[in-house]
Amino acid sequence: MDGFNSELGSERTSQLPPDVRARALTEAKKEGIFAGLSSGLASAVVGQKLMGFNRNKTIVCGILSGVLAGYMFTQVS
Repeated sequence: MDGFNSELGSERTSQLPPDVRARALTEAKKEGIFAGLSSGLASAVVGQKLMGFNRNKTIVCGILSGVLAGYMFTQVS
């Protein structure tokens, strides 16, 4: 993101009432958790079935994918 968009975004959120901002953050966290769990499960299945990963690689693949997807989804929301 460039500086203009981040400044505009902070200006918009500063105008929101505190309760609306708290609800939005709570919803973003819920959506991030759901996205991370879904992504982790999907990548573990793909890693095991299609790529032939063993058990340990499948677990690591699912965890890393889930954490990264959840983090990115929460940041974007």
